[in-house]
Amino acid sequence: MLNMLDAYWEALRGEALIPARAEIDPRGIETALPHAFILEQIAPGLARFRIAGSHLIALMGMDLRGMPASALMVPPARDGLAVVLRQVFEGPSKARLTLQGPDSMNGAALAARMILLPLRDEADACSRVLGCIATAGPIGKAPLRFNVLAHEVTQLVAGPRSRPLRPSRPMPGLAERQTPFAPRGRDRHDESDTARLRPGPRPYLRVVDSETE
Repeated sequence: MLNMLDAYWEALRGEALIPARAEIDPRGIETALPHAFILEQIAPGLARFRIAGSHLIALMGMDLRGMPASALMVPPARDGLAVVLRQVFEGPSKARLTLQGPDSMNGAALAARMILLPLRDEADACSRVLGCIATAGPIGKAPLRFNVLAHEVTQLVAGPRSRPLRPSRPMPGLAERQTPFAPRGRDRHDESDTARLRPGPRPYLRVVDSETE
């Protein structure tokens, strides 16, 4: 599943440094949708869920809209995740993580893998990540949080005809207003995210709530 998503992302970017968020077509990743998510950078090393598939919601036992990506990790692993996220956004780079959860129903530790693939936003800045998490075996009782056993970060290189990225740091007059992790109301950006990642009447992903600009 992670390899499929990686191949789809690579095909989209071609010679570009990274593909655009608007290029993601749910029909191309339909089998991965329950396991997929989109993160939005909110500060260096920090990101929140804009969209999360049903498998992630089952792992956590709650709606992940607006929650930090670190909510998936046990506290000792959160600093390590922050380092990886910073590399992904600022590289930009793509990353794979090997995770270990608590003991599952059969007594063995739940194994999981995660991939993080950077995306350009409407301003051509690297502020989004397309990700996927796959687990092996029954997930047991939620919420489940993971430790990071290993990670691999790959620096990305653009082709000769690619266009450069703009800085991803918020700029006066152009920055989106950030909201607390507790969701409040929908904005038009979130409605757009939903339309792009819902292939049919049955919803696979959920939308992050944020304040109107």
